[in-house]
Amino acid sequence: HLNIKHYNKTFRGIVTNKNIHRGNVILKVPNECFMTTLKARNTEVGKELENSGWTPHSSHTWLALYLLQEKMNPNSFWKPYIDILPPTYGDFPQFYSLTELKQLKGSFILDMIKSRNLNLEKEFNEMIKAIPIFGKKITLRDYIWARIAIVSRVFQINLSNNEKTEGLVPMADMLNHSKNPGTKWSFVPDDNAFIIASDSFLF
Repeated sequence: HLNIKHYNKTFRGIVTNKNIHRGNVILKVPNECFMTTLKARNTEVGKELENSGWTPHSSHTWLALYLLQEKMNPNSFWKPYIDILPPTYGDFPQFYSLTELKQLKGSFILDMIKSRNLNLEKEFNEMIKAIPIFGKKITLRDYIWARIAIVSRVFQINLSNNEKTEGLVPMADMLNHSKNPGTKWSFVPDDNAFIIASDSFLF
């Protein structure tokens, strides 16, 4: 039911190519095709982080390191997905140019941006101190890119009544948000998949 529409070189989105009736499955992504915090903890870098004794300030740190580890691997299973993630996030304050920041002079937002950047820098420095080998492979800018990639598209996923995780779900993370969405999404254990279904008539 879906197509990827390119509006220009840097902007794309998901559109429906036919009428979709209530209850129809719009998108189904198998478990093996999305990245989760649980999977990140079982990777090489995840185990190094676990054994380092350092406790990350955010659960997103696990996914960020997993994402960066796989980004550096040319043979990664996740390469097709990582290749289509935005290479930059110029619309996020962490990457504003000096000219853009000057336009915010007098606004409390400047202090918020500074505080956020300092917190990310502090976490990055603590992380590479805990895992020195990883600090030789990535920069602070790489880490900020990964954190923004996650915060801008992460899903909370209930794998079961007792098991929850966060995940990056290809295709699903390209859908636009709405205050009154016409769809519902959830992880369906019987299908072992992340499923988005229509909650109303879409066209």
